[in-house]
Amino acid sequence: MTISTLDVHGNVITDAMWRADWEGTIVLAIESIVNFQLGIEAAGLLPKAITGPVTLSGPESQNIAFVITGTATAGDKITFAAGFLGLAVIVNLTNADLIAGLAAGDTVPIVTGGVTAAVCDGTDFTLHTGVIGTATGAKIIGDLLITTDLAVTEDLTVGGSAVIDVNASVGGTFGVVGTATFDGIVTAVTLSISGNGGVAGNLGVDGTLTGDGEANFVGEGSFGNTVSVTADAATEAAINLDSDAGQGAWLKIYSGGILRWKIGKNLIAEGGGNTGGGLDFWAHDAAGSLVGNILTMNRDGTITFNTTLLPTSAAGLVAGTVWSNAGVLTVA
Repeated sequence: MTISTLDVHGNVITDAMWRADWEGTIVLAIESIVNFQLGIEAAGLLPKAITGPVTLSGPESQNIAFVITGTATAGDKITFAAGFLGLAVIVNLTNADLIAGLAAGDTVPIVTGGVTAAVCDGTDFTLHTGVIGTATGAKIIGDLLITTDLAVTEDLTVGGSAVIDVNASVGGTFGVVGTATFDGIVTAVTLSISGNGGVAGNLGVDGTLTGDGEANFVGEGSFGNTVSVTADAATEAAINLDSDAGQGAWLKIYSGGILRWKIGKNLIAEGGGNTGGGLDFWAHDAAGSLVGNILTMNRDGTITFNTTLLPTSAAGLVAGTVWSNAGVLTVA
């Protein structure tokens, strides 16, 4: 008679072992069963080293917590034994993002360095919470609904679209892969939006603002560094300033925080014959106080100079400088 091979919580007991040392084999079997039971009752924790996709045995799957270590490839699957039902807390200490589930059915992501809490109903795995803890913070799988102000002290990266109905403050880089819509005030050190961006409140960026799509700001936008607009191939680049008729739309230029120039559509009411809504060039002095409008480029094709601000003599002027000779524009 041959004794069937037994797998007692990872310890394989064969016919040959029984025949060679039946007393020692009994001790091994008992110890395996006791250790397994103690593990379930005391901790329910399974350390598991992997080198690729792995299928957990029935006893292994009966744990509650699973610590996965080793070297893996992104997308490798931790497959639980058929019949698994309940909660699984999975810690991914490998070098790659994994997934977990049964042989068939829905799976859940397990990000590298993260802790995932999932529930299995016997068919599918689902996240117990969309928040996955990581070594440096957390990742959120699925939609994030924020009903009060959002404050993040480090970087915030959104893999899909972001809709934030409240104020958002990010102490590091704020990156959105999809479309970003903000109804409140947004402040960030660096803001990057791969899709279209819309801000209904004020926008403040201390560093760089980048966007692959369109950016629409209903409120004010302030940037501590450079704003660059680079069009896609065979596509125009544009900065749009839109205001109601009779209201200004201005580009303000500062020096050391002091206003130097205000250039844009003036407040003159628009009418027939392309009147109103001209392009003004307002100058400010060293203290930022208003000097006056140097000239207006009108939509009817005329250009109006403010002769009261022009030099009244050619003396000392650089060649090519325009001056007012008794109201007549003259080039020095």
